[in-house]
Amino acid sequence: MNALTCDFLTQIGEPSSNHYFIKVPADLYARYPEGKTDDIHLNVVGAAKVAQIFVRELKATAHPLAKYVYRDTL
Repeated sequence: MNALTCDFLTQIGEPSSNHYFIKVPADLYARYPEGKTDDIHLNVVGAAKVAQIFVRELKATAHPLAKYVYRDTL
């Protein structure tokens, strides 16, 4: 999964990959008055994309768990 995720992020490039990580705007939370950029942890959109990559890989490799998946898109 690490390789698949890294390949995906490399393919779309840095500007586009920022869409998938946590970015807290300034003044939204008292704890982060200046905002916070987190390029390690995925946001909800990023988590959904990685889950999609996972499910598609299950299907592509005919993994036994693939039979329990009914869709691969949101």
